[in-house]
Amino acid sequence: MSTSLETAVPSGKPHYTREDFVSGQDVRWCPGCGDYAILSVMQKSLADHTTTNRENHVFISGIGCSSRFPYYMNTYGFHTIHGRAPSIATGLKCSRPDLTVWVVTGDGDGLSIGGNHLIHCLRRNVDLKILLVNNEIYGLTKGQYSPTSKVGKVTKSTPFGSIDYPINPLCVAIAAEATFIARTVDSDPRHMGMVFAEAMKHKGVSFIEIFQNCVIFNKDTHLPIVGRENREDRAIYLEHGKPLIFGKNKDKGIKINGLKTEIVDLAAHPEEAKNLLIHNAQEESPNYAYLLTQMEYPEMPVPFGVLRSIEKPSYNEMLVGQMKAAVEKNGAGSLKNLLYNDEVWKVDGEKKQVISAGSDKKFIDTTSGAKNYWHAEEISNLVQGQPKNAPGKLEKKILTEKVSKFICKTSPIIVSPNTSIKEVIERMQAMPTKGCVLICDEKNHLIGIASIRDILLKVAGVIKDTSKVPVSQIMTAKPEFLDKDAPLSFALQKMWIGKFRHVPVVDNGIPVGVVSTRDLVEYLGEKK
Repeated sequence: MSTSLETAVPSGKPHYTREDFVSGQDVRWCPGCGDYAILSVMQKSLADHTTTNRENHVFISGIGCSSRFPYYMNTYGFHTIHGRAPSIATGLKCSRPDLTVWVVTGDGDGLSIGGNHLIHCLRRNVDLKILLVNNEIYGLTKGQYSPTSKVGKVTKSTPFGSIDYPINPLCVAIAAEATFIARTVDSDPRHMGMVFAEAMKHKGVSFIEIFQNCVIFNKDTHLPIVGRENREDRAIYLEHGKPLIFGKNKDKGIKINGLKTEIVDLAAHPEEAKNLLIHNAQEESPNYAYLLTQMEYPEMPVPFGVLRSIEKPSYNEMLVGQMKAAVEKNGAGSLKNLLYNDEVWKVDGEKKQVISAGSDKKFIDTTSGAKNYWHAEEISNLVQGQPKNAPGKLEKKILTEKVSKFICKTSPIIVSPNTSIKEVIERMQAMPTKGCVLICDEKNHLIGIASIRDILLKVAGVIKDTSKVPVSQIMTAKPEFLDKDAPLSFALQKMWIGKFRHVPVVDNGIPVGVVSTRDLVEYLGEKK
């Protein structure tokens, strides 16, 4: 942008002119495009109503003609990707809540590929100002029908007429319960400026549909409603607290008949004036605003103005509050602690397999002294669901024998979470055949496991005084476990998939033993 954003602005409410928000870029829209009017009104609205410095405004757009907006505003901006402007704007607002963030999108960008992102941005009530420029056509890609094109619309992609039912953008906003919903038109700059000013004051998501004229591919699509000769009878301008009246002579009004709106001829029935709808943009229930969105030409006049404006905590405010409360309760936190927690593990570069396929490879534990082992290929076939290739005795042994028959008769080492790491190491040294300890709560229910590997990786060279650190700091919380009545095949599968060396065995949540790789290999290797 040609104009510098570093110009000093005096404290207090800044004083700007429209030219302060005009960038030096050549505006590249088709001559006569309605986007020129929208751009000009936005620049003037910011000059007249902003309460913050120019550099605190950011315009974020997706893809489309209107999405060139950031180039032409002398503010910060980001021309992003198709349909994702609301998501990127949400991230910016959450990380920089001091900024005023505007989203400029179109009916194709915002309601087609971006429909999902737009809906969730609205329902979260992120404090963004969203302009949806609706010309009912894809202009940048040269004239295909869009999600808002009317049924029967003939375009390059619908040569025989569109058979899609169009989306009503305001209905989408109502369904998502946006807190500020409005509609204006490019040919009425005074009204557009008023709507922009109201949106700037609103705290929470502001959604504005702008009827825009694409002079090349969908010229005068809104003319039947907003044309100079028609608008007084076919458009109704909403004012909070005032009855819904329209017409060249202000002799028509709107009342509710059942669940629908109905036109009243006040000239013929002046007594009906007391039954007219009084516009209430602050109605908490979205039902009234939804009724307004159902007023469509030619049956009813089309509403313009602020349909809904209510107060509700914004997503970014609640996020900041939640983070502040978390810091007050738990401290500032540590990236190291986040990365090295109980849910994170390290994948070693070495390729070690307990079971290797191949008739020349065997399950051999050199410390066990067991003889006459099954070939590893036989057990590998079992674990991978191919028992038909395995010997009958081994198959029966694996599939029918329970874990309770196999586990060591000696009790496992069980400690409380407050036991020091030093004591845990001493107890493991006293019982070298135990490769792990089980951590239980006061009700003897299993809550964690600590193995020799945990001690090597998490203690050695890291914790200097192991007598002052409880084992809960290094244990693996919520460990995998086996029921005592589970077959040995379950133990094999769990160890195979999880690469576990030790798996606790429990009975109603209380540990009764440990299945170790070494003991299981030896047990299966014996041909008995």
